[in-house]
Amino acid sequence: MKLDEEIYRMISQRVKYRKKAKKMQNIDILLSDSNVVSNIVNNKRYKKNPYLLTPTYAFEIVKNLRFTDSYTLIWGNKIERESYFGMLFFEGMNYLLKKETELIEKSLSYYVPYAYNLAIREWKNKYGDGISLLFPNLKIDKDNENSLLAMQLLYNHYKEEFFERHANYFSDLYTTKLDKKITNFFETELLDMISNGILFNRGKEFFDLILQNLSLTAEMTIDSLPGDDSKFHPQLDFSKSVDTFIKSMIHYQEQLEGEIVLTDSLNSWTVDLMNIK
Repeated sequence: MKLDEEIYRMISQRVKYRKKAKKMQNIDILLSDSNVVSNIVNNKRYKKNPYLLTPTYAFEIVKNLRFTDSYTLIWGNKIERESYFGMLFFEGMNYLLKKETELIEKSLSYYVPYAYNLAIREWKNKYGDGISLLFPNLKIDKDNENSLLAMQLLYNHYKEEFFERHANYFSDLYTTKLDKKITNFFETELLDMISNGILFNRGKEFFDLILQNLSLTAEMTIDSLPGDDSKFHPQLDFSKSVDTFIKSMIHYQEQLEGEIVLTDSLNSWTVDLMNIK
């Protein structure tokens, strides 16, 4: 998804909706260049105005259509932002996951099933697939569900700060080179919030703890293999204990956080939300 294209679409719909509601003509909205209004409400960008709004156009539209400010014109009111800022957060996290992979993986590890999955991958890379026989119930998340749920959990915790950082960053910015501004917001504000947030160290601790236990089980298994004719295999009992311990971590988080439901990854914005106060 091209986020800037989605923002342009919403801007055009807001102007069109407000223009119709107030029964205003183009010249009532932009006295300086009334023809531009038709392009804006139809989301048409061209060489003269490639970013849909100039600061001057935005100022006149805000004044004449009585938007609160340019930030509300571009990004919507609080209710509107509630409907799609989750999607914005997810897009930012996926972007950073490719650019700052290790750091974002550790932040997502606050969600214990994600930390478990990440530790299993590293564990199997070191010891090979055969070592997974120690944990017959082992399941690797192959459909990215744990990653999405981990992002949802972080959004649940950081939502208020994310809104605040976004407003502070974009309050005086317009739509010129909007795609680059959004990317820069991800690389600065979102990255700083995630990597320095209170949950980052805890996520890293979850990952390290799980990996240490898995690795210890593997080392105990390897140590017991050469010339061992005994039927006593303490490492198998230990692997069961580790498995129980990890499941107890997952259960503890479920009790602490409640059920993590994927609710904010998609854009549910509609122009009618402009009327909700």
